[in-house]
Formats: sequence, structure tokens, C-alpha cells
Amino acid sequence: MRKATLATSAALLLLGAGCESTFNDPPTIARPIQDLLSPPPDRQVQTLTVGVFDNPAKAAVRWRDIGSGMSDALARTLLNDGDFDVRIDAGFARQARSALTLAGERREKEFDSIRAQRPGVRYVLTGAVTDFEHTSELPASIRRQSTVGSRAEAIVAIRYDLIDLEEGEIVATDHAYGTAHADDEVATKDLYERVSFGSYVFWSTPLGRASEHALNQVRERLRRLVEPSNSELMIVSAEKRRFVEVQSSSRHLPVHGGVYYLYRRDDDGVEKAVYDPATGRAVEVRIRGSNGSVAQGHLVGQPPLTIELRGALVRPIPPDPLIRDPSRRDDTVTDATLPEQAPDPASEKRSEALRSRRRTSGSIGP
Repeated sequence: MRKATLATSAALLLLGAGCESTFNDPPTIARPIQDLLSPPPDRQVQTLTVGVFDNPAKAAVRWRDIGSGMSDALARTLLNDGDFDVRIDAGFARQARSALTLAGERREKEFDSIRAQRPGVRYVLTGAVTDFEHTSELPASIRRQSTVGSRAEAIVAIRYDLIDLEEGEIVATDHAYGTAHADDEVATKDLYERVSFGSYVFWSTPLGRASEHALNQVRERLRRLVEPSNSELMIVSAEKRRFVEVQSSSRHLPVHGGVYYLYRRDDDGVEKAVYDPATGRAVEVRIRGSNGSVAQGHLVGQPPLTIELRGALVRPIPPDPLIRDPSRRDDTVTDATLPEQAPDPASEKRSEALRSRRRTSGSIGP
């Protein structure tokens, strides 16, 4: 038996000599040194404050720092990606979250105070780790199935809200998740007994790989939601006032399948949402795909003819209100500012003939 064990070990060593394995790099790893030393791009990044995430109600391991560790890992992931200037501040995030419960003038004053404390901060991210499990420990009825039965996986999920301090509102909420293959023959307790959250070895475990996938998903979605402060999405061409092409002043195009909203700048440079005068709904821009440096989409809703689509702005944030009274008439939603045209005698004659035929047929009253 001992000889067999030694023979097996020797075979494994010889096998391993030809294929060296490595640990999985954490998502917090820094960009290549040449990128870090290169001149900064000609754009400004947004400053984002990340609060300390809440721990999951139940987890595969009894770690007390899952929430705090995940928010720290997210902050480092975003910072090293180069798209955000990131800070972790639990107190500041709690204050922003608490301000959302206020109303009216009290709410406005509280957000004024919050903005004064951190003048450069535009966004605050709060949330919780909701799932941190191996599915082998969950009921079979809720596991994902494969061709050979239920899958053995690790799943990590993060729920978060994005607060815009300038608007004083939650502008996005999401629930991102990641999964990774797990060996159901190894007890979870034994697998993580000598591992701590965020350690280098942790990222090579099933929960570590699932965490990496969840963090990358959050990062990608935030990159779409939060454009650099000097970046704009703009319509560069329009066909039949319905099909549009959108270009970004940064490297981030609008996401495929995303729903965006049409805005314009008035003469004073103030951005205003564009509404369909017939329905009162904000005009949407729905992205269908991309081709190189532009994204293709179509409008849902008909903007007024006074709105020049080429050069109009596209924003991911829905306007407030999303629906307004169609009877309201101003230069952002109606055709009221179109120049009056002189009556066409031929057109008037045709209209009068049509009204005469309708009266004769009894379709309308006198």
C-alpha cells in the first residue's frame, strides 16, 4: 500500500513538472506598471465613495468581514481599473443613505451639507453581500441543473445602490452575482478552515473566483452608469428621426440593450429632458448594438420637430418626472416654436371640399 502511494505521488510530481499551475490573481491586482506610469488620459474621472457593505444573513463560512472585505476589494478593483477615484468612508455613506429618508427642505439642506463636506465627490455606493454560499449546501430544488444532475457551485451576489449627490437621489440599483465551479466532495468547512477573506489564496477558492466574477460585473456596470465627468454621449446621426447613432467622447459606448434618455441643452447651457408631446413620456434611446466607435439605437417616443437630433445628448439617468402632462407646452416638448406658415389656398380648398363631403354623408354634424 505504501509502495502504491509513493508511486502515485511520484507520478503526480512528474506530471506537475510539465504543467506548472499558478494561483488565481485577485481582481484587485494593479494594472501593468507601464500603464500606471503613462500620462493620464485627457479626461477627468469621477470620484466615488464606497460604503462598507452589510454582511450576508447566512454564509458558507463564519467570517465577520465578508461585507467590509467585499467593499474594500471593490474599491481597489475600481481604483486599479483607472476609471474612478475611489474612497471608502462608512460614515459618509451612511449619512448619504440617511438623507434619502428625509423629505422636502430638510432633505435639500442635508444634501447641501453632505456636498460641502466632500466637494469633489459625486457618487456614493452602498449595498450588501446577499449571497456567499456553496450550492451543495442548499436545497436541491434551487440548484442549477446540468446534463449530469445538479451543479456544484459557489455563488456570490452583491446588491448595491448608486446615490448621485448632485441629484440627491438613488440613480441606479442593481444585484450582481458571480459563480464558480466547486468540488462537492470536499466539505466547505475543511476547504476554508485556514483561509481568510481577501488573502491571496482566497481568490483561488470557489468563493474567491465567484467573488471576482461578481466584482467585475459591478465594475462593468458602473463604468456604463457613471461616465467620466467630461465625457458625453451624443447623437451623431439620425435617420427618419427614429434610428440614431451615438458616439462617446470617452472610450465607453452605451451598453448593448441599455435604455437611455434624450436630453438637449437650452440657450443657457442647461440640460433638459426631451418629452414626446403626444404622450408626455420622456423620449428613450434604446441601444441595439455597436460598430467600432459608435453605437446604434432607436428612439421610443417622438421628439418635437423643434429638437435637432444631431448633437442631442444621451443620458443613462431617467428624468424627473418620467411622464408629464401632455398639455404642458414649452420649448422642450412641443412644436409651438415652429415658425407660422402662410395658409396654402389649394390646401384650404381641399379641406373645405372634404368637410362638405362629410356633412353630406352625415358623418359629422353641421
